[in-house]
Amino acid sequence: MENTKKVYEINETGRDVFIKSLQEPIDFMKSYEDILVKIFFYGNLPREKASELIEQLIKDTNKKIEDLKKLEIKIKDKAEKFEISTLYFGIDHLKFMADWYEKFLNDLNKKM
Repeated sequence: MENTKKVYEINETGRDVFIKSLQEPIDFMKSYEDILVKIFFYGNLPREKASELIEQLIKDTNKKIEDLKKLEIKIKDKAEKFEISTLYFGIDHLKFMADWYEKFLNDLNKKM
């Protein structure tokens, strides 16, 4: 049985649309899979642009961490254990993501 694997190519118009979408800032509240898909293709952008977008992602993520910490102060004495635990999960998850983005950005900038 012959391997009939389909191979697709992107045309110039498609490439232009694709690059334009890559250059838009990442919505840090999307799933991490959506974020990683965009980062995966950042090799198609100038390094300076990719670096700028990742810096913005880090700022947005850190801002959300600060917002959640302020919320923690307001609710920790009133919230049930399960409720506050989900807030802590969110904070820890965002911290991990911000740290990962920082490491990636540092590595990217070393290669510039």
